[in-house]
Amino acid sequence: MAPKLNLKGDFMTFPSPTRLKTTASREQGLALMVALIALVAMTMAGVALVRSIDTNALIAGNLAFRQSATLSAEQGIEAAIKTLASLSVSQREQDQESKGYFSTMQDAGLVDGKGIDYTGNRTASTEDNIRWQDQTGDAADGAVKPFCMSNLDAAGNRICYTIHRQCKNPGAPTDTNQECIFECTDLGNRSGKGGDMVSATYDHLKSPSGVDECEKRLLFYKITVRAASPRGNSSYVQVFVKEAEE
Repeated sequence: MAPKLNLKGDFMTFPSPTRLKTTASREQGLALMVALIALVAMTMAGVALVRSIDTNALIAGNLAFRQSATLSAEQGIEAAIKTLASLSVSQREQDQESKGYFSTMQDAGLVDGKGIDYTGNRTASTEDNIRWQDQTGDAADGAVKPFCMSNLDAAGNRICYTIHRQCKNPGAPTDTNQECIFECTDLGNRSGKGGDMVSATYDHLKSPSGVDECEKRLLFYKITVRAASPRGNSSYVQVFVKEAEE
């Protein structure tokens, strides 16, 4: 008699070929999504890096042009001092607009009662501005005409300046109701204390006996220079100078 087969027991089961194919397709789809996300992240990082480099280069370039404009403005101061030295005493007592020279402070009146707006930022109006020229030679709107050099400097900057005598009114410092900022260098019985910077009328410093203690008055002048660069940057420099002692 033939032996009987025991068909009972556990058998290993295997996924069908169709199931294996579906799982592989899902895994491929997930890998593609991860790759796309990584690609987008790398692209954004690259764009941010390029923009950062461009911004840094632009900032560095603007700083260099601004520094150049500042140095040019200092050259403008020297030119203004030469202009001031070329004016006679009588010429300094009146405006010389063609040379950018004004015999008064111009610190009152106009739009807000404070006189000239040198940078154009104090008030919204242009009526109190200076007609500074840009690098191309175009002049802005304003109440005061500066002296602007006809040629650009070596760095391509346009230099303009104004000179303001530190007096209240035109005319001589000894005129009635005149008031100037000056330095006394010979104070009579106070001469041992050196010079004093004074803003007062001509007769302010007198002794009780009526003798003028301030024998020498060295007037002050305010020089304002603006240098406009090719990139549209501008630099302002302002200094006070006084007359030289004789």
